[in-house]
Amino acid sequence: PKSVTRAVQRIGRSGHKFKDIAKGRIIVLDRDDLVECCVMLKCATQRKLDKISIPKNCLDILAQHVVGMALTKKWHVNEALALIRRSYCYKNLSKATFISLLKYLAGHYAELEDQRVYGKIWFDEQEETFGRRGKYTRIIYYLNLGAIPDEVKIDVYKLPSKRYIGGIEEGFLERLRPGDIFVLGGKLYKFRYARGMRCYVEEAREEIPTIPAWFSEMLPLSFDLALEIQKFRSKLKRKFEKDQEKKIKKWLLRNYPIDENVASSIYEYFREQYLYAEIPDEKTLLIEETYDLEGRKFLVFHSLFGRRTNDALSRAIALLISNMIKHSVRVIVSDNGFAILIPRTKKVNVERLMEKLCFSNMEELLKKSLKRTELIKRRFRHCAARSFLVLRNYKGHKISVNKQQLSSQTLLKVCEEVDENFPVIWETYREILEDVFDIKNAEKVINWIKNGKLKVKKISTIIASPFAHNLIILGESDVILMEDRKKRLLALYEEIMRRISD
Repeated sequence: PKSVTRAVQRIGRSGHKFKDIAKGRIIVLDRDDLVECCVMLKCATQRKLDKISIPKNCLDILAQHVVGMALTKKWHVNEALALIRRSYCYKNLSKATFISLLKYLAGHYAELEDQRVYGKIWFDEQEETFGRRGKYTRIIYYLNLGAIPDEVKIDVYKLPSKRYIGGIEEGFLERLRPGDIFVLGGKLYKFRYARGMRCYVEEAREEIPTIPAWFSEMLPLSFDLALEIQKFRSKLKRKFEKDQEKKIKKWLLRNYPIDENVASSIYEYFREQYLYAEIPDEKTLLIEETYDLEGRKFLVFHSLFGRRTNDALSRAIALLISNMIKHSVRVIVSDNGFAILIPRTKKVNVERLMEKLCFSNMEELLKKSLKRTELIKRRFRHCAARSFLVLRNYKGHKISVNKQQLSSQTLLKVCEEVDENFPVIWETYREILEDVFDIKNAEKVINWIKNGKLKVKKISTIIASPFAHNLIILGESDVILMEDRKKRLLALYEEIMRRISD
């Protein structure tokens, strides 16, 4: 479930008959899952639910409401703003932002008219009033109303022949950056570029996948549960420093809803990490310079903050590392951390890196890393459709997603030229930074590093430590059979055990 709230909600769906008890079974796939679910169930029994995050100042949804309001009567800006601010989501909406949205909806930009984007309302800036514009506004409103974006399968073509080789989900394409390696039909491909609903790739051999095929289907670990797991790590770390095996297992059985097999598995997992490297916890951000079985060099950040927060941190750090070593890097992200694949000949000064991170503007770093990515292009289309910038239906004719995407990519360039803070662009970045990523908690982590609450420690290992195994083979799990994946994990495990015994 990846969060306490989701677990309770899903288990609550069972046992609806009279006198039935709601029951749920948690199935884990690996040792990281085991630890996560152990802590999650403990939190559930203690009624510790995840904090709710409510999106604020979503301008695309507001655009729909404003057009709907304009259909009813003539409004004064202050009157409309007072009504809108009664919603918790818009209680802090500034008048300047609201007026910029009204200007867009009223078609005050000649550049957009050149692209056949016309006003849906009229807006008098001097009198600060607005209302319905034109007889088709009502039709456009009702035919294009809605918040769920249209998504279709993306066709993949192999370069240079441009031969069709298969399809991927749009949510998966969003995550791809030029140079990313992924698996399709059992073969490795390198992403080059996308046009509309077409993705163009090159065959890649002897490369490591950076994005698993099932990435877009994964639920992210909640930040609150991640912190609880870190606290669990801290407790076990202290136990290993002073207690013996029996005492530790007894403590696990007494304090967590698990059986002896689970207690033994957790004990062995943490024991291996403790003896081979160090257990990262709520007070230590462990950065591990290591290698996989093929000798590829990784910088593993044991940042257990959930994938959304790690997504933000990894993009910012990858950008800084690229600038430092003057070479592009690849990133693999999971809930338990992220790994950056760097050339063997390059060295990263971790102290300097973290100093740069702490004194950089996180929002600016992420916006810079998002420029011209598929994520910004696709999300802009979603926001443009919700904002009536790109229509999904016109005069009863449904507009294909491919045409919507091509139009939105053109409009994105036009809007950037008009104003970098154009309402739809502003909303696109807000959606990515706050809803797709978790910039607020990423900034919180950086502040912890700044004020010393979270200490950064770098270690070097010849073979990745046990806590890094799942991250290192995350991409490889696609290209090899499950049996082969087990063999690779076993090979890593045996190498760790050999080094521990030595």
